[in-house]
Amino acid sequence: MTVTWNTSVYTQERSILKCSNFNANAAAVSISVTSPSSLGVSAKYLIPASRTLEADLSDLIRLASTGTAMLYEMNASGGTISTETITWSVAGSKNPSTDFFRPKPTIECSTPLYGHWGRFYTMPPFKIYQTTAGFWAGIKVEIYTGANCGYRIMSAGQWGNLNTLSGGVVQTIDLAPTAQKIRFYDLAASGAPDNQWILGEIDITEKSTEKEYVTLRWTSRYGVTKVACWERRNVKTTTDEKIEISRIDNQYDTRKGYVESFTAYLDGLDAYDYWYYADIITSSSVELIDGHRTYKVDVTTKDYTVPNTDAGKPNKLEVNINFRKYDTI
Repeated sequence: MTVTWNTSVYTQERSILKCSNFNANAAAVSISVTSPSSLGVSAKYLIPASRTLEADLSDLIRLASTGTAMLYEMNASGGTISTETITWSVAGSKNPSTDFFRPKPTIECSTPLYGHWGRFYTMPPFKIYQTTAGFWAGIKVEIYTGANCGYRIMSAGQWGNLNTLSGGVVQTIDLAPTAQKIRFYDLAASGAPDNQWILGEIDITEKSTEKEYVTLRWTSRYGVTKVACWERRNVKTTTDEKIEISRIDNQYDTRKGYVESFTAYLDGLDAYDYWYYADIITSSSVELIDGHRTYKVDVTTKDYTVPNTDAGKPNKLEVNINFRKYDTI
């Protein structure tokens, strides 16, 4: 029996197990999950006339982020002919290499002759707010590149060490509160990096003293953790549910619950930045980081539409968030 299986899986895509080249006496395949044992999942599939079996294990993947299963090639009487072991690990919700919409960065290369921005499939946005030193000390930006790419970070006017990026792997870059710039390099040539191999830079935006900000952490569309500083607007308290208590004197006795919410706001965004930040809306795990406390929050905005082009005014992104709830009783 030959088994085809992708060990790195994505929860929003179909996870198909394919079995072929069966023994002539094989009649069925049994699948038994061994880890995590709490799932207790087993299934039996009859081998079709085509002698190629495809089993959709998508629901299983959504139950456990990592796991192991045993496959048993069985004859008509239930005897085992051969066994195979499969494992899986959830890499994210979507596969970045097959994403329908993955805009290419439009930043201009310092040296167009040697510039290869085409290898930067997903990059940090071009608008990144600095955060504030404290319990949570930095920003995490997402990046997905091809081979031979690297970066340095400028803090307090000094460039840090060169960091090499792993090609074909979604990863994050950590930015300290003092970060001022990110510089990207093409490392393909002998002797790189030097000035001729600099592809470009992204400036980190200082926060305005006249505005309020909030740090949000969420799981991206590709499965890594992003952390970003957003402007906080429109803090609001709304009554949620209420209970009327009966009184013998017919006066009102109303017990109310309420929800506190705000709008996370970013402006001055090009189409790429808008797309980069908007996946907070579809994330199943969003947290507000406030000093020494972290709150699980509910993003109530339901959808987003990525701008078609960068023509016209820069875009703004407004995301409505419920961050604290008080029950009625």
